[in-house]
Amino acid sequence: MNKRGWRQVGWVVACGAALAACGAAVPPKGQLAAQSVQPESSFMLMALPDTQYYSAYWPEHFKRQTGWLAAHAGELNVKLTTHLGDIVDMPLMPYQWDRADQAMRQLENAGVPYSVLPGNHDILLSVADDRHRVPGGEEYLRRFSPARAAQGSTFGGRDATGWNEYHTFTAAGQEFLVLALNWRASAQTLDWARQVMREHPSSPTILTTHDLVGYRSGELGLTSNGEYLWKNLIEQSNQIFLTLNGHDYNSEVRGARISRLNAAGQGVDMVLVDYQNGYQGGQGYLRGMEFDLARGRIEMMTFSPSLAAGVGHKPGRPNPAELAQEHSHFFLNVNFRERFAAFAPDFPTFAAPREVSLTDRVRQTLR
Repeated sequence: MNKRGWRQVGWVVACGAALAACGAAVPPKGQLAAQSVQPESSFMLMALPDTQYYSAYWPEHFKRQTGWLAAHAGELNVKLTTHLGDIVDMPLMPYQWDRADQAMRQLENAGVPYSVLPGNHDILLSVADDRHRVPGGEEYLRRFSPARAAQGSTFGGRDATGWNEYHTFTAAGQEFLVLALNWRASAQTLDWARQVMREHPSSPTILTTHDLVGYRSGELGLTSNGEYLWKNLIEQSNQIFLTLNGHDYNSEVRGARISRLNAAGQGVDMVLVDYQNGYQGGQGYLRGMEFDLARGRIEMMTFSPSLAAGVGHKPGRPNPAELAQEHSHFFLNVNFRERFAAFAPDFPTFAAPREVSLTDRVRQTLR
């Protein structure tokens, strides 16, 4: 049990003792636990896609993204913010890392946990997988070191290379696992990912990486690297129910998500998020995801704290703070209890959703 858990136990014991001293009836142990824990019918994750041009040219957008998250993550029940890679545009330019560091440190200062992974623009030898890099020459590993990552409350660990990490968080009494795999994961990295899942056998798993869903000849599907990850990890890992990636900035993004059945016959939703080809490198758009356990769906929304604040408007064009296009706002239908039954049979059910959804609360902050 962690320190928070011991503090909660101590609080329950102290309250029970106080009630007994006053002659009040103390509920049975199970009833007391039920009263002291409020079930969550929904929670949020956030995704920062391809901030590379912000680090290079428009750092204000990056700082507004993380500043907004630092201010609102608590009230929105955000469990984790996931960066999808390409933190910077040019890995040999220290000023870009400085800007990224300043932006991400806003999350750390506010105690908002985040996962991070390198994209192809964050490393020197992007043509090879992670077995062939020279760690001592990589700025990513210095700026976002294992020691820095370990300060986050959700951090679970990194592999021996330092390129890959995992996080866990608890929602509705259920542990969830997030795998953050680097650009061009090797077979060794996939072995590590499988081992992490074996150590968390009852945890629904979200895979984040830089390159998975993308476009080939104008058609949406898995990239060659995505097919590699599907065949060698995702398809055989029933715990993985959702993937998130950036990297592909095709201007004809239409319904940037696909779904496939894994070897167990269960659906895996795979989602592409990338706005870097937009005005000023993406106008600060980021992805919000509400996991609505009562309604059995994940609502995905795309919004910009910059545009909500009147920053980054493209002249002569609409500049909505929230994007309404089908690829930017949509629902994934997931019967969570049924989907996770094979490995998490005690996943809770909920009779009623929140009166005001968390995505609507996001919208309220943008007005």
